[in-house]
Formats: sequence, C-alpha cells, structure tokens
Amino acid sequence: MYAPPLGSDLSYLPPTAGFPPAHLEAKMEAPLEKALEVMVNTFHKYSGGDGDKYKLNKSEMRELLLQEMPAFVRGKIDEPGFEYLMKKLDSNEDEELDFQEYAVFLALAASLCNEFFRECSDENNRKR
Repeated sequence: MYAPPLGSDLSYLPPTAGFPPAHLEAKMEAPLEKALEVMVNTFHKYSGGDGDKYKLNKSEMRELLLQEMPAFVRGKIDEPGFEYLMKKLDSNEDEELDFQEYAVFLALAASLCNEFFRECSDENNRKR
C-alpha cells in the first residue's frame, strides 16, 4: 500500500491528487484500507484553506470536527476544550496540525470509541 514517508514533503502532488494514487486505487478494497483512504482524504479536504495546504489551522480543525465528527462534538464546539485539544496535539507548537498530529488525534478518537463500545458490551453482559 502507498504511504508517503513520515514528515515527507508532498508538494510534488498535483493539487487535485487524492489518496491513493491511481495505480493503487483498484487494490484498496479492504475495509481498513478504505478507512485509511477516508482519513487521508478528510485531512486534505480541510487543510490549506487558510495558509499551509498540508496543515490544519484552528478554524479548519473546528470545521472538520463539526462536519465530519458531529456525534463527538454534539453540534457545537466547547471552546476551552477545543483550545486544550489543539494545544496538546500541536507537538511542534506552530498552532497548526500537520498530518502526524492529526493522526494522533484519530488514534485518540479511535481509542475512546473502543473504550466506549467495550464498556457498552460489558454493561450488556452484566444485564443478562
């Protein structure tokens, strides 16, 4: 599967280039591969509207959360919580999220989902 090296400069890609590259598109059929494709494309859908095209600034991340994760934010952003999240994710302190920092966010979100569903399963097992 295609994946650019971590921290690599992707400026060689044309502005409309999506993920995966055309020569791998037919091979990306497994559910996890499709999920990776959605995560990458979602990042690039929101990044670069206001500045660096390979980073999410606060307004872009806010929009991503509202549009792509409405159940997580319940239709509105808690500003102190959002500022805290951005500060914790922004490891290089440039006030934007690059793809690696965004990937950390996705890993944390996936971990929370796993914990939630495990607790629901445990609760359902106790009711039996």
